[in-house]
Amino acid sequence: MPGVYYHDNCPAAELFYLELSLPMRVKQLGKTLNSRELNALIHPLRYLDNYRNLVYLALDWLTLAAVLAATIAFCELRGSWGLSWAWNVPVVALGILLVGAVQHRFAGLGHEGAHWILLKNRLLNELVSDWFCMFPIFSTTNQYRLMHLGHH
Repeated sequence: MPGVYYHDNCPAAELFYLELSLPMRVKQLGKTLNSRELNALIHPLRYLDNYRNLVYLALDWLTLAAVLAATIAFCELRGSWGLSWAWNVPVVALGILLVGAVQHRFAGLGHEGAHWILLKNRLLNELVSDWFCMFPIFSTTNQYRLMHLGHH
């Protein structure tokens, strides 16, 4: 089938094209969820890409560091800028909101780890998911897996 790429040969640009065109192509097929054509379209989306997932995780940690550094720097330097202490309230509130957003991203990547699809290697999947996704939100991948996989 032209335009369908299998996971053995699935560069990022082709995978991105597939992700954008999938809903339209599924609608055109008008088939059941068990059709071969639909499974052929969905199969490349199951491709495990260690590099992409690790980049997302690193970006999340960099975002967390930037939010914390900016909030702390503002609180420390505010006085020298001639700003009232009251400015700390909205800045710290925004910092708390942004830290929560990053923690939500950690939970999302931990979810991938719970399904064994964060990294290709199962041991690395478990270690990275625990240490860099779940421990920072006071959980473990296995604990989340036990609760979460019950609904699948």
